[in-house]
Amino acid sequence: MNQPPAAPAADTLAGALRMYLDWRMPRIILLGLISGFPWVLIGSMITLWLKEEGFSRSGIGLFGIVFTVYAFNMLWAPIVDAIRLPLLSRLGQRRSWIILMQSLIAVWMLLLAGLNPHDDIYLISVLAFLIAACSATQDVAVDALRIELIGEAEPNKVGAASAMATSGWWVGYGLFGALALVLAELLEEAGIERYWQTTYLALLFVVVLSSVLLLLFVREGKGQGRRQTQHEDAQQMRQMLAGAGTRRMFAPLASAAVHKALVIASLLAALFCFQFTEQLVPVSVSGYGGFASFFYLWVSFAVAGVIVLAALLAVGGLLAGSGRDGIAAGALSRAYAIWFMPAASFVRRHGVRIGLIVLALVFLFKVGEAFLGRMSLVFYNEAGFSKSDIALYSKGYGTVALVAFTIIGSLINARYGLFRGLLIGGIAMAATNLLFAALALYPEKWLFAFAVVADQFTTAMSTVALVAFLSQLCDRAYTATQYAALASLGNFSRTTLAAGSGVVVDSLGGNWTLFFILTTLMVLPSLLLLLYVRRDIQPVMEGQTVRVL
Repeated sequence: MNQPPAAPAADTLAGALRMYLDWRMPRIILLGLISGFPWVLIGSMITLWLKEEGFSRSGIGLFGIVFTVYAFNMLWAPIVDAIRLPLLSRLGQRRSWIILMQSLIAVWMLLLAGLNPHDDIYLISVLAFLIAACSATQDVAVDALRIELIGEAEPNKVGAASAMATSGWWVGYGLFGALALVLAELLEEAGIERYWQTTYLALLFVVVLSSVLLLLFVREGKGQGRRQTQHEDAQQMRQMLAGAGTRRMFAPLASAAVHKALVIASLLAALFCFQFTEQLVPVSVSGYGGFASFFYLWVSFAVAGVIVLAALLAVGGLLAGSGRDGIAAGALSRAYAIWFMPAASFVRRHGVRIGLIVLALVFLFKVGEAFLGRMSLVFYNEAGFSKSDIALYSKGYGTVALVAFTIIGSLINARYGLFRGLLIGGIAMAATNLLFAALALYPEKWLFAFAVVADQFTTAMSTVALVAFLSQLCDRAYTATQYAALASLGNFSRTTLAAGSGVVVDSLGGNWTLFFILTTLMVLPSLLLLLYVRRDIQPVMEGQTVRVL
């Protein structure tokens, strides 16, 4: 392995603090805010909305299936990396995708504001899924722009940038989440019957303001080096696909009948999912028929999408492998390249062993935190805290504390290294979950505030270390795709597994103390794995590029 020397660490507190004087840091905060705000719409707001409408814990937990889309945005991240949007691309490759997704989120918010959970839970689920899909796509562009604002030769500033992105995310999710809860309560006290719907309309202002600030203050490079590398990789892929071996590999799929069968199967799968969901039982307050309808719709379309992708890959391989020069062959070769080359680049840079370590760590690291977070608002509500209490302690104090602790966490990581940051943050993250077990036994406001602040400190420290680690791993030619793939794995464990958090609470008979103890134990496997592979990942933690020759 060839390991170039790492950049010097910040030797003093003053040296570490100077990182935050960089003009790029406030712009990264704005990007984090844009990324975090959609979680308010489909997380905090819908959770309490459904709870107040009488839906069960299991139903609310199952509703979290909409967040699984964040785990799969790596599938279309190469499109965000490579495709230039007509007209909007003048704003820049990354900014154009962000503006498009912001516009679509605003449209879904308008439609959501016209629905009622008892009558339209299926449509609410679909719109929440669309908001999540746009948000997940937006995150691909946001993370890529954030990483590209900091050069590969500035590993120390990667931690500071990660802290700013995390702070911005929590400002978008936490403070605007508090604003949403306070506004909903004020509207409720004012006698407005559809106060949650009105809150959605009011929050459109946040979408518009953040988009304007993005266009005014965040600048983006031309990305000529990225496009040149992608072009060269596409040419290399075209040569590979034109070889005799490729033609033999795709020969069994050369029949037009095979392609027609694949396309017809995908259309039938989509039609089936619509017909099937219509036959499910109507939604009830205690059950989750509407949730199940949405779940089966999501699964059916995922299956249909896989079939369509298989058809496209077969046709693309046949055309590109035919050896003929043409627009179709060239375009499909490029499409192959934007999906395959980011993975090949990652393996060339870091090797299979490091790659597997990263996958395991990312998948396991945040599972316990995700289970706690998914049920936290339900727990606060059942513990007797009002919406104002939740807004003040969880969203207000908690968010301010997290922003402050995020900066402290980045300073610790800059001074002592990312490995210690991950290890200490993980241990503390597990320990603070026990505070919520105590809160379940003694629901006092002072303990509520202490538990939230302590939890935000450990969350901030561990998140900054993890985000900085993943960011430094990425090849700047495929920033969006590689970071999305790494982050998607973490999102998959956090969103998919955490969707069953309500079922776990119900299976425990509503024993919140035991539930929080279980979330503590969920953190331990990742910590053991981190200790086991310490020597392997130390070069990456120190900002060194590990390249397998």
